[in-house]
Amino acid sequence: MREVQVLTALKEYGYLKVDQLAKIVGVSSRTIRNDLQELSALQQGFTIEKSVKLGCRLIISDERLFSEYLASFSESTIEMQKDRIESLLSLLLIDENYQTVNQLSGELLVSGSQIKKDLSKLELYLKGSALVLERKAHYGIRIISEVKNRLLLLLDCYQRGNNKLLEKLEAVFDFEKQKQVKDNLYQLINDHEWEIDYGELRRLEEEIFLLLLIRGKKPQVKPLSSFLSKVLQGTDLAVPVQKEIYEFFEASLLAKTRKLEILSNKQLLKEEISEFFVEMDQQQRTHFSTDQEFIDLVYLHVAALIERSRKEVNFQNPYLEDISKDYPVIFNFAVLFSKWLEEKFQLTIAPDEIGYLATHMTVPYHKWQQSLIENIYRIAVVCSSGGGMAYLVEMKLRRIFPRAKIQTFSMFEIEKIQTYYPDLIFSIIELTIEVDCPVILMSEIQSELDYLEVSENLSLLKSDETFSIERAFFELFSESLFRIETGRTYSESLIDLAEQVEEQVGFPGYTDSLMERENYLSTIYQNGIAIPHPLMMSGSENRVAVCLLPQGAIGSKREVKIIFMVSLKSEQLDVHQIISKELSKLMNHPIALNALAESKDYNEFYYTLKRVLGRRKQSEH
Repeated sequence: MREVQVLTALKEYGYLKVDQLAKIVGVSSRTIRNDLQELSALQQGFTIEKSVKLGCRLIISDERLFSEYLASFSESTIEMQKDRIESLLSLLLIDENYQTVNQLSGELLVSGSQIKKDLSKLELYLKGSALVLERKAHYGIRIISEVKNRLLLLLDCYQRGNNKLLEKLEAVFDFEKQKQVKDNLYQLINDHEWEIDYGELRRLEEEIFLLLLIRGKKPQVKPLSSFLSKVLQGTDLAVPVQKEIYEFFEASLLAKTRKLEILSNKQLLKEEISEFFVEMDQQQRTHFSTDQEFIDLVYLHVAALIERSRKEVNFQNPYLEDISKDYPVIFNFAVLFSKWLEEKFQLTIAPDEIGYLATHMTVPYHKWQQSLIENIYRIAVVCSSGGGMAYLVEMKLRRIFPRAKIQTFSMFEIEKIQTYYPDLIFSIIELTIEVDCPVILMSEIQSELDYLEVSENLSLLKSDETFSIERAFFELFSESLFRIETGRTYSESLIDLAEQVEEQVGFPGYTDSLMERENYLSTIYQNGIAIPHPLMMSGSENRVAVCLLPQGAIGSKREVKIIFMVSLKSEQLDVHQIISKELSKLMNHPIALNALAESKDYNEFYYTLKRVLGRRKQSEH
């Protein structure tokens, strides 16, 4: 569409010099010269006459052909708008400070109202990304983002040849300055005897110029000596004030020259990994950083992973889907760790590698559960009688709590429990007496009483609570988050249901986080059950939304019958584990699954689910 602007300006003004034309169109002089060269080669009823003194002018030889040529550009309006929005994005990316609508409209040579419309489109474009478009009254507009994310988008704009960005680069870096920077970079690499291929070197040069173009909003503490400082020695280029720029360039340089020096920096790498898990423990109330054996093992795995990534060697993980299904929160933690590694070391980590990291992370999780079990010394078991059934439950518990003292009571002897002073009670009834310990409700025939189920109960209990897995599970469902759909793609169903959850549960960013997790690895499992969930949980309540797909999803590579979409409050790892365990049982009953998927309404679905998974009578929902 820029061709139309060039021709229209020439037709209106007559002779124009290249600089004048560039200013009218809003691009660089070099871009205008390229445009004029291309237009001169066309045979569309016009020619462009050039004069050394006067500039260029348009001569129309065939009015009809020329008009048809201009009319053909009406189909390119969308592309022109895309270019303008990309230019707007470039301007906001290279300056971290607020910019006014007037400033932006002056840069892009369009009206303020058009800038406001473009900002709305840009805001929609950035939705779900790590960049936030902020508008502040009396200040202006800016993009809030880390340097890395700014640079990645700027690189994308640069490689697509965005004229506004190229114009800004030309204004700052003339040929001589570019040569100085490139020579210094080459000398730095040569002095350290590093190896780098030509493509990586060109990319590094692009990164330097774009990093230097970014203007920080406030000065920060910057390294006195750094690789970037050495590259800038002897030039009169402005020195960056953002510490992030120095850190990013160093990481990128070392990654591209394959000189991360893992072997000589063992202690530093291990310390950084340990610091990551300390922060995760504080945020998620996990226990990774306290397990030194785990830190040592993960360090060794990460060192090997980095080397595999450099050599583009990928491992296949046959247990990937099982890990994702059985340990969804641990897998999410592994994704967050992988994202940190990718940013830190400029890597791309495959889902199979994330699965191996998750496997390592399950070990401290189970160690913590085991520590809960080992702190139980006295257990009371309440059954209908103190006879054979109580003894059977006692035998099963002795396998789980080998060091604990276990005593059984009939349901008519519960007063005696208080004088026993238990640390934990298993009961078939809700107790009417006050006890100062956790109470786990159970069915009298405990065919599924096992280590994992008991440990998950313990981690969820507080001293003043009575807990039941079945009750906790079924309380997650509600009719307001239930729907039946046909004739839609899996992605459409996911997004619509996620947006409903985000609104009802009060979970900002839920949809974006869920789709980000889904992009790492699909949560569609065997027999058509899907259990999508976000990377991070921060809802106002624990809920599971349900979408039945009796005819499946259009275009899905895997069969999908039921979507169980999980939304939890923060720090609910064990609730998520319970959901996964209960739904895993459902996957093993294809007949029951089909009955659930063909339910005509919520009530039919809910009571079918209770009949399949409920091990004792549930209270009405």
